[in-house]
Amino acid sequence: MGLTMKDLKAWLKTSAIEIRIRKSMHKQYQRDGYERSSFHYEPNGKSYWRVPTTGKDAKEFFDNMSALWNLRRDYRHKHIAYSELRGKTREQIEASYPYEGQPECLKPDEKRIQSVKDEVIETMQSACSQVD
Repeated sequence: MGLTMKDLKAWLKTSAIEIRIRKSMHKQYQRDGYERSSFHYEPNGKSYWRVPTTGKDAKEFFDNMSALWNLRRDYRHKHIAYSELRGKTREQIEASYPYEGQPECLKPDEKRIQSVKDEVIETMQSACSQVD
């Protein structure tokens, strides 16, 4: 059995929770201000976060960042697919994301969205054909 609307909705709910947890973990790295990451001041008045580059803390930091980025990207595409299957337009779904002037890397991947939609539609059609 493939991906159903119910499965997709459940995945979106659990992923939203995981995104919130990973985001708070990332913010905690920034708040700690010691070995994990530290606020660094330059003599010219600029300041920036210095992240760890070696050791266990660095691995945890970058693993969390990578997982958060990938999860957010997956969530965005599946959320768009789910919402479009339910009848919403792209303008309603992503009102805060103006596409004009955005670099290609920030735009949603239409092939990924369509593959999720195709999988759900295929599952629904196969379920309907089994009932007949």
